Amino acid sequence: MKKSSGSRRAHFSGRPAPAVAGPAEVFVFGRNTVREILKHQPSRLLRLLVAEGSHVLDELRSLLAALPDVVIESLPRGQLSEIAGSENHQGVVAFLEPLVSPSLEELATKAKQGSGILIALDEVQDPHNLGAVLRAAEATQAAGIIIPQDRSVQLTPAARKVSVGASELVPVCQVVNLRRALQQLKQLGFWSVGAALSDQSVDLFHFKPNFPLVLVLGSEGNGLRAGILEECDQLVKIPMLGVLDSLNVSQSAAVLLYEFMRHRLEGVK
Repeated sequence: MKKSSGSRRAHFSGRPAPAVAGPAEVFVFGRNTVREILKHQPSRLLRLLVAEGSHVLDELRSLLAALPDVVIESLPRGQLSEIAGSENHQGVVAFLEPLVSPSLEELATKAKQGSGILIALDEVQDPHNLGAVLRAAEATQAAGIIIPQDRSVQLTPAARKVSVGASELVPVCQVVNLRRALQQLKQLGFWSVGAALSDQSVDLFHFKPNFPLVLVLGSEGNGLRAGILEECDQLVKIPMLGVLDSLNVSQSAAVLLYEFMRHRLEGVK
């Protein structure tokens, strides 16, 4: 593949691309996701893989101009699909330096200095839900997301793609025990607000949140576990006017986060 003309002086490598990320790399794919990385965290880009015949480099030209030494490798689309583990890569895979996962205390400090909102996910399994929650978190400036290390979706390339770059902007903290993490946050002054359909749940339209808070969302099928419910100071539910009784976890996250953000903004006027 020939070097593109213009101010971008990216270096094209003839070396075969490794099939997996190295120990000091993570990878993301999809044009919008890669574009957001180049806009907000360009220094993390280690190398870029593009599908042969793709016009993706033309779309990213102005952003790559600031990275003259980045290595770009051109590969057959099928090989790129094998590396990405998906055919939905849109012709581009980016390898990045991994973010340092924050501690729970660091995340709590960031929340107190900012929006006053954290999110905890209780055994959420679907990477698409995690990606969508990350996107809602970034849009409302939630300070970060807490997930358990076990029996929970992790920050996979699929989740990163769905988040459209939010995965690289919203800190994700892994904890060994979510219930213990909620107890620790309570000691740090946080209210735990669980999203649940319960007789004790307050309708969102009549709910006034206390800040700082951690919004606790349950798994797709089972909701919040009993032990996690016990740690929630308040329970809230979204009013449903149709025949269905609930939204999925990522939709619920977006609705609740925007309502909390409204209360937060009204409180600082």
